[in-house]
Amino acid sequence: MRKMHQRNLAMGLCAMLLLGSTGCSNQGGNTETKQVPQTEKEQAAENTVAGEESRFDWKQFDGTTIVASVPNNVHWNSVKEYIPEFTELTGINVELDVLANNNLHDKQLLEFSKPESDFDIVAYIVSWKSEYNRAGGLEVLDPYFEDPSITYPEYDIEDFAPAFFELAGKVDGVKDYLDGPDAKLVGLPFGTETSIMAYRKDLFEKYDIKVPETYGEVMEAARIIHEKEPNMYGLSMRTSSGADSCHSWFTLGKSLGAEMFDDNWEPAFDNEGSLATLDFMKEMLVYSPPGAESFDLGASDNAFLQGLTSMIIDRDKLIGMCQDPEKSKVADTVGFALQPKADDGYLETEAGGFAVGIPANSQNKKAAFLFLQWLTSKDTDKKLALKAVTPSRLSTFSDPDVLEAQPAFVVVKEAVSHANPDWRPGIPEITRIQSQLLGVAINQVMTGAKDAKAAMEEIKEPVRKIMVEGGYIK
Repeated sequence: MRKMHQRNLAMGLCAMLLLGSTGCSNQGGNTETKQVPQTEKEQAAENTVAGEESRFDWKQFDGTTIVASVPNNVHWNSVKEYIPEFTELTGINVELDVLANNNLHDKQLLEFSKPESDFDIVAYIVSWKSEYNRAGGLEVLDPYFEDPSITYPEYDIEDFAPAFFELAGKVDGVKDYLDGPDAKLVGLPFGTETSIMAYRKDLFEKYDIKVPETYGEVMEAARIIHEKEPNMYGLSMRTSSGADSCHSWFTLGKSLGAEMFDDNWEPAFDNEGSLATLDFMKEMLVYSPPGAESFDLGASDNAFLQGLTSMIIDRDKLIGMCQDPEKSKVADTVGFALQPKADDGYLETEAGGFAVGIPANSQNKKAAFLFLQWLTSKDTDKKLALKAVTPSRLSTFSDPDVLEAQPAFVVVKEAVSHANPDWRPGIPEITRIQSQLLGVAINQVMTGAKDAKAAMEEIKEPVRKIMVEGGYIK
């Protein structure tokens, strides 16, 4: 039942994404574009919009200083050089408080508890969203977008990829962290991500191997390449104990039917899809580099970037990393494709990464709102995309300049259409479950300490206890 729901959701998002980025076509022949004269009414409406844009007061908070709590990641590192343009446009000074991910969460929660926050913008991992919302930490943005005095007329909030928009900022809807009739908007996409596959196209061409479309084909490709190139291994995966191994389990397993919970929040990670995922991961270790049973994110990335593995299935930030000569030895030999599907053709890709919002106790909310709009605008999204930073807007994914500079974004665009905002449960308890229970059990399977079924069954009761304590199970 749950898998069917996810398939329908993914199909719906796919349709929305395609509708948002393509027009109608005339099949089977040439088309002729005709110029239709504007009526006086249409011309007047166009002039009104242009006038509203020219009258928008970007300088209304001139002299204000805002502080943004941000991670040390590619989106924020890339946007730094453009922030002076925002200051010139608005007169608003922006200070960045940069912390590692593991410190960001606790610092932001502490700020939410104060009468007045030191922060005016917070960048957060999307799985923290419901926790922050329950703490009353995030400002509801709907009233801001309804106020024409502070909403830039050209912002176009409908232009975001639907999965990214829901994932980044919708709360108080279905399950408290998805969209729904009573949902509110508390954040916007900036640093959101989906999953793709990168592979060594030179080796696939050398041995006439087709790009894998199923997990069985991934296994076969890894076997062939490892046999013919003894120092070349198969698939890079995150397998270290905790959130890393959980990320691989979600990434590889959602298409196979792996679930953390059923529809009643009962633990379900011993289901058939989960066990099949763990079996696949364990079998892939036969064709993996030494130590691969405990690879963290950095080790998994580096094994591919340094030319040790022939494939990696992970977040789309791989595109920029593979092009970076300081990180990658394989820049000229990498191809990108959708991650493999299940044997029945079902594909569900990651919906994860970061978002941005305004603390409810910020003292400069309207100035922060102008920065939020500029940061997530079409113009900024395109500038970053040209530098291989994953976009979040439909218009950017279809922009000819972007696609010429970053043709791999065609793959990301299609992957986003299969992304499920419920890819990983967005509940506050998720961090504890991943780090202390599920992530530990997955690593035990990888190291051979336990078989898959025993490891998953052993953690069902402690996870269920957490869900009872949280009020999910009565």
